Amino acid sequence: MQIIPALLNQTVNELEKQVAGLSPYFQHFQIDIADGELVPNRTIQTLDLLNYLTNHQSPITNYQFDFHLMVKD
Repeated sequence: MQIIPALLNQTVNELEKQVAGLSPYFQHFQIDIADGELVPNRTIQTLDLLNYLTNHQSPITNYQFDFHLMVKD
């Protein structure tokens, strides 16, 4: 069995802080993406996340991520 923490953040800064806090225990994370239409909450935007994760200076690029899309379109 593998436990994968689900991250529900509104900004990349929040995401980075949460990954940093959990990284001693986990190397695999699920990022929940919500658009505010399909579900009432709104989280980090996919373009912001993509830009952040493709930045080679990002400290969180060494982890594995799954994405849970809770979006209308």
